[in-house]
Amino acid sequence: MVMARLVQRTVLPLAQLQHADGALCGLTRLAPRQAARVQQHRAAASSSHAAAAAAATAAGPTRLEERAERQAARAAAGTSSLRDLGKVYAQLSKARLSMLVVLSGTAGFLLAGAPVAVDTLAALTVGTAMHASAANTFNQVYERKTDALMKRTCARPLPSGRVSTAHAVAFGLANTIGGTVVLGTLCNPLTAVLGLGNVFLYAGVYTPMKRLSEWNTWVGALVGGIPPLMGYAAATGTIFSVEAALVSSALVLWQFPHFFALAYMAKRDYAAGGHQMVPCNDPTAARTASLITRYSVAMATIPLASYSLGVTSAMFPLESIAFNGILLHAAYKFNENPNMGNARRVFRISLWYLPLVLALMVFHKNEWADPEGRGSFALAPSCPVHASTSLAQSAFAEKQLSNEEITSASRSITLEGALRCAKAQLRDLCLHEIMVPPLTRLPSATKPSASDAELQAASATEPAASSTPLCPVSQVASKALR
Repeated sequence: MVMARLVQRTVLPLAQLQHADGALCGLTRLAPRQAARVQQHRAAASSSHAAAAAAATAAGPTRLEERAERQAARAAAGTSSLRDLGKVYAQLSKARLSMLVVLSGTAGFLLAGAPVAVDTLAALTVGTAMHASAANTFNQVYERKTDALMKRTCARPLPSGRVSTAHAVAFGLANTIGGTVVLGTLCNPLTAVLGLGNVFLYAGVYTPMKRLSEWNTWVGALVGGIPPLMGYAAATGTIFSVEAALVSSALVLWQFPHFFALAYMAKRDYAAGGHQMVPCNDPTAARTASLITRYSVAMATIPLASYSLGVTSAMFPLESIAFNGILLHAAYKFNENPNMGNARRVFRISLWYLPLVLALMVFHKNEWADPEGRGSFALAPSCPVHASTSLAQSAFAEKQLSNEEITSASRSITLEGALRCAKAQLRDLCLHEIMVPPLTRLPSATKPSASDAELQAASATEPAASSTPLCPVSQVASKALR
């Protein structure tokens, strides 16, 4: 390097001199021999310069380039670590399971009826998701050693060492406290107590019980039935109603065919982890198949009970014939031939079965109370939003509400009207109504109160909301069910 720089400093200035026809610009003419020597010096200088540049390139990047590379590497590492941390939190929370818990809580909230408070629903969603994340995190903290022994769970964040136990505990505590504060302040204390109790029941009772007794599955089923009660409590302040009992029962009964099928598929893993599951202690799978079949039959009675108790229209049990038939057929096949394929079929059906049941239960619900608490109120023929808005305006005229109360009520009525419009438009697409024109209207199973009669008399030109148009197929089915 030193020699190259020396040659460059001494010879290179000669190479920078330009010549033309044996003469140097600005100088006297040179002899041919002198011109040849200059050319030789210029060639030597050029080669030396090239060698020096090559040596500098081989020596590596400059300090500025090295610094830029280090900064880029640190930025990439930071982005990667944040992304990895997000994945770890999602796995600790069991994101898919938490979404199902939130869905069941939302179903309980909507089954409570109108008015739909948007702020309360948002708080319920956030608080329930945080409590579900906390319960799942504490579950994995407790089972981190047994998870390492099971093929299905050995890649979780704690057994794989991607997060420390202290970090996971802190994450669980933060979600527990945050969820309780959100539910207690933005919903009501009852919802917060139910959520906090469910975290304890799942992480403090169900999780340790998995290594002690087969009855852990029944305790886990009770855990699954609490989120819809949280939703109903957030909307009404109570859990003592037919709607709350039905939706909670649906969640409890669904747990058994879903989880017993999963436990059968993973029975070797559960046995390796020391868990006391029915399929692990059932070599012939006879008890497992019997339990799946019995609880599938019990689950199929929920739509019928919903109609008989006046919660939904006859369309709910009528439409449930199809998906209940699919579940019962899968349970029957597993009962006839318990194997991995039939167990997997029951499990996969259960994944879409529950969201469908909850959606149809909300969709076919008969009555929504109006803001005055007078039961099901009349809807405008064009769009239910108009009737909701007119009722709101009359309520605002009778009561002197503050601007904040008016804003909150307006949001509620807007969402309520949108839901009513969606229900009306979807019912127009019902296959039964399209195939055979509706010939009559079937009154609701519940008797109208005096206040309902007064409201209907005041709105004589508007059809009653408690009347559900049914095609002859639906009418025959409803009469048979009665």
